[in-house]
Amino acid sequence: EISQLLIQLAGLVLVLLLLARAFAWALGNYLPYSYEQKYLSSIGSAMLEDTQDDVKLQTLADQLKAHVPLPEGARIQVHTNPAKEVNAFATFGGHVVLMQGLLEKAPTEQTLSMVLAHEMAHVAHRDPLKAVSQGAMLQILRSAIFGEQVAVDGGLMLSMLSYSRDQETAADEAALDAVYAHYGSINGAVEMFDFLANENKTSASQNWLPQWLSTHPDTSQRQAHLREYAQQKGYTSQGQTLPNPWFKTAIPQP
Repeated sequence: EISQLLIQLAGLVLVLLLLARAFAWALGNYLPYSYEQKYLSSIGSAMLEDTQDDVKLQTLADQLKAHVPLPEGARIQVHTNPAKEVNAFATFGGHVVLMQGLLEKAPTEQTLSMVLAHEMAHVAHRDPLKAVSQGAMLQILRSAIFGEQVAVDGGLMLSMLSYSRDQETAADEAALDAVYAHYGSINGAVEMFDFLANENKTSASQNWLPQWLSTHPDTSQRQAHLREYAQQKGYTSQGQTLPNPWFKTAIPQP
């Protein structure tokens, strides 16, 4: 009887998980973007604390935006966070946050643009809404089953911003499309993964690692896929890279 009870409970949990996922994907695919901007942008504002606007970075995002098919009425607003982590994320209402550590360490403008376009692609695909709504549904279901009250605040929403392998692949491809369309070359774009992997090796802490990289450690496979994708699309890697305007050389320690 206990075994049967456990099997039934496991089946119930699986059904609830599938329902939460189905709800999240339906919401992301069919909810008009205007509703997200009107009702959810303020919820995501908790993740924008201590951020600042950067005119030059916003200009770069506006240029890349022309090559990222955003939902009707969507706009991209870029913010910088003073944290020294090499990180970036996108949240409700088209807000994209880049950490100062990423801005100062990205070796070329193309490398930085690849990260920026990747996050913009998540906005275009409604991935933040899908991820957070699925996470929120799971929190509500957990509370209903186990009686635990969970407050879905900004910090919890940020922790929910992890995406599936398919979502990451789609964002990688869309970002590479945008970089090639803007620069006429993918030189410096695919190398983004080398840059992040090197940062991972030299960092004493991995807390900086972006959600879209840390949750999927197969970095070399993603890089290989992008190179194959670029070959299929006929994208050239020949071309000059541009210096990163925010790059800062490390100051030697005495």
